[in-house]
Amino acid sequence: MKVVALMGSPRGGSNTDTITEKVLEGARSAGAETNKIMINDLQVSPCTGCLKCREKGECQQYNDDINGLVEELGEADALVFGAPVWGGFIPGQLKMIFDRMVGAAVKIEASENGAQITSRLPQKKRSGVSIAVCASPAKEMTEATIVFFNHNLSLHANGGDIREIRAPGLSAHGMVKMEAEDMEVILEQMGVENAGLMAVQAEKANQDLLDDAYEIGKKLVN
Repeated sequence: MKVVALMGSPRGGSNTDTITEKVLEGARSAGAETNKIMINDLQVSPCTGCLKCREKGECQQYNDDINGLVEELGEADALVFGAPVWGGFIPGQLKMIFDRMVGAAVKIEASENGAQITSRLPQKKRSGVSIAVCASPAKEMTEATIVFFNHNLSLHANGGDIREIRAPGLSAHGMVKMEAEDMEVILEQMGVENAGLMAVQAEKANQDLLDDAYEIGKKLVN
């Protein structure tokens, strides 16, 4: 079994990267092969809206990494999409990739009931995981990203399960794996009262989050 993750943060070692890697770690522990694709490693140009990809399923405007990415996603038995929330949605770099995949990974055909949208990926049952990370403590800030990822995963799932990981309140780079002492310093700089207590609580909550991500990765295989 192969699990492919599209990691939508431009920073390695970020909260999104750490959570995504924990999902893949769980999948590997259950015997899966994994591949994590970092968006900053991809050379992808912005979509021009020429629509030629809708005819053959391949972008003919650019000779970049998008067709190879779609091929890699098609080989996957499970998909993981993860991103930080920037301005209420996914980073622009990642959105540009999804824009380019509209015709390359998805087939859009006219019908009497409107557009019929189906996957171009090889037909197989694929489970998926949607990961959204935000600095705000309000979990609802992850909603738009989760809905977007769930929609895209469902197009390729063919009955596979889709699970969600919402990670609000991670306001510093790599905070999800910080020890309480380091978080306390950050919280004090932010002017937070009872920073020590909050840091201890946050460390426990973050560890629970990573443990859940690991178990979700195992369930992708099992």
